[in-house]
Amino acid sequence: MPTIDDVLARIPEEHAPADPAALEGRVTGGATGTDGSPADGDLADGDGTAETPEERAATLLTGADELELLTPVVSRTYVEALQQRVLGGGSVHAVATGDAAESLRSGSLSSVRPLLAMRQNVTIQLHEGDAPFAVLVRPDRVAFGIPDESGELSLLYESEGEAARAWARAVLEEYREEAATD
Repeated sequence: MPTIDDVLARIPEEHAPADPAALEGRVTGGATGTDGSPADGDLADGDGTAETPEERAATLLTGADELELLTPVVSRTYVEALQQRVLGGGSVHAVATGDAAESLRSGSLSSVRPLLAMRQNVTIQLHEGDAPFAVLVRPDRVAFGIPDESGELSLLYESEGEAARAWARAVLEEYREEAATD
């Protein structure tokens, strides 16, 4: 079963939490069964089957009225979840890095255009650098996602704890300050 140490090992030192021992939460992913399905230790959904980190992230995107995020990739699944959130009256404030920023800059992703058209509830900033992780901040919890080489999340740490919330907000604010507003 993956732990917070597996997540922290993939976070660059300059973005590491001040007090890793204070972090509480749950980690999804990190291993799969022989058939490629999530291994024991991943979160189970309502029917008892385990959610992958990607599925859990999509669930987190749909469950809050206000979302702030840092994302290194753009996924159709995530864009659709965000679009539904905004159509339902919610707001999204995002910082896109790396491939996500380049895709948005070039306008090559037709799936993103409807979300971008919802300007009253959507703010997207483009960051010149890369982030080797994703951050999601909701009013009730935060999550850090670690993508694999294909861009899919291989680990997802999620917490309602104050130490994790402070860490996520600090990382997000650092990227936000360095980014240009779109």
